[in-house]
Amino acid sequence: IKHAFNGCPTGIINISMEKTDDVCMLKIADNGVGICKDFDLNQTDSLGMYLVTSLASQLNAELDIESNNGTVFTLKFREES
Repeated sequence: IKHAFNGCPTGIINISMEKTDDVCMLKIADNGVGICKDFDLNQTDSLGMYLVTSLASQLNAELDIESNNGTVFTLKFREES
């Protein structure tokens, strides 16, 4: 949140969860400034990105990050039985 809306007086954050069969998809999206074009997830020491990658690891999830009119983090993972 701190970086997403840097310089913006307001913003929107959407969180959604979908399940199809045994695949779950968690999406966290904002309409903020977006991530820099040269952003490298493996070369950051950001606490927020650490938390996102840690969650993805704990869920054995596939993580996708999009930056277009804000940022969208998508985690796809299988439901455990």
